Amino acid sequence: MQSKAQLLCRRPWSAVKPYALARVGRICCTEAQTFFGRRMLVVLPEMVSVSIWRYGVFEQDVAFYMMLTLNPGDTFIDIGGHFGFFSMLGRELVGPDGTVVIFEPMLDTRAILQENMERFAASARHHLIAAAAGSAPGKLTFKDFGLAGSAFATSGAERNANLVFRGEVEIDVCTVAIRL
Repeated sequence: MQSKAQLLCRRPWSAVKPYALARVGRICCTEAQTFFGRRMLVVLPEMVSVSIWRYGVFEQDVAFYMMLTLNPGDTFIDIGGHFGFFSMLGRELVGPDGTVVIFEPMLDTRAILQENMERFAASARHHLIAAAAGSAPGKLTFKDFGLAGSAFATSGAERNANLVFRGEVEIDVCTVAIRL
């Protein structure tokens, strides 16, 4: 496996393109190759997408933990599915007898997630829930930062002052009931 420095030397444009897009205030929806062999749609210069586009992985410690703990036939719940990196990895690991349940409340983000799950993900059952997960059903007001800031959509305090605030969105909240 190549180091991140080796990958950047082999593909120098991968170091520059996201910064150039951010500088001019543009986004680019493109395909990326994941470390587990699947392609997926990402949005540059969004920070999670940049990592997947450059290196094929985001939060490699979480991905490694998933690979150690998920087995064929399991159920994986992804709260805040974003563009689907962990949902797709979960589908890969639980296989056709498993189930992936994904919560993604933001409409534009969910559209890319849905396309990734339908076009690129391994064969397994999945349920995409157009809501946030919470301890009680109801409504929340989320801050929307568009696709370029989609990883930072929140009902709490703003987490990145450099993002362009697009407005507030009222979101449904669903509970997760687990029967043992």
